[in-house]
Amino acid sequence: MLLKQIRYFVMVVECGSFTEAAVRCYISQSAVSQQVKALEDELGVQLFNRGKRNFTLTEAGKYMYRHGRELIQDAEKLTDEVIKIGKTEGCPRIRIGYLKLYSGNELSAAIAQFRQKMPEFVIDIKSVGHDELYRGIYNGSFDVVLNDERFDSMPGDFEYFTLKESNVYIDISEQYELSSRPYIDAGEPRGIPCIIVVDKAQRSDEKAFYAKRYGTMGANFIYAGDWGEARMLVAAGAGFSVVENTDSAFVPGKGVKRIPVYKNGEPLKWQYYFICRKEKQSEAKKYLTELVINQFKQATVI
Repeated sequence: MLLKQIRYFVMVVECGSFTEAAVRCYISQSAVSQQVKALEDELGVQLFNRGKRNFTLTEAGKYMYRHGRELIQDAEKLTDEVIKIGKTEGCPRIRIGYLKLYSGNELSAAIAQFRQKMPEFVIDIKSVGHDELYRGIYNGSFDVVLNDERFDSMPGDFEYFTLKESNVYIDISEQYELSSRPYIDAGEPRGIPCIIVVDKAQRSDEKAFYAKRYGTMGANFIYAGDWGEARMLVAAGAGFSVVENTDSAFVPGKGVKRIPVYKNGEPLKWQYYFICRKEKQSEAKKYLTELVINQFKQATVI
């Protein structure tokens, strides 16, 4: 199975036409048809139900399209990263990891300021889950990370800068009885799925983290690739999402309520830290840290 065969198949599905797909791929229609047929022959299944003038996807075709599209996106991302690394080899570099749950503007503003003063630096940025942040700064894949918990297993090796503390909320559809409450306890949303923003590879790590932090509130999960998808799922009543209530956070729309979360009778708090290895501080990292701290100080907490 060749990547180009999957690429042609995905293009046919998205164009709704073999002819249009051929135009988009700069090859003949017969070549597209041959490559898709070769893919079906190798798999031993039909991906299309072909009619005289149109086609529909079989169940196997639907599955191939969903996952084939992801595979192509991953391949394109890999290619871009390899080219970027090759072209910037030898340049000073700073590698930043931040929590995928973070949805504020403070970090991007600090990076923009850093870039203005130190344009010679290549800035690598990656949003990941909790465990990958820990592994990344521990093994040197990240120089600095933005996280919402401390690495208490190795407290002496890291320098922590507390950025802000905010209350924890959930966004939930008004179709649920819980949406009428003035607040909820962390253990209350039993039976309602918790929607997590996380990459596929990090789902098990984030599931364990949520279960540990929120207890039964993290018992069942639906996974979203980004905040846009998470908000759509909340609006559709698929479950609730855990959010921090800041001015940079998404304001829930009509039909969705934002409710504070309590634990042991007190509002549950969410803290952000900027973390770096003590022995690997540099002037560039110190400067970036100052910018991040200042941006969070300027942010208004609702």
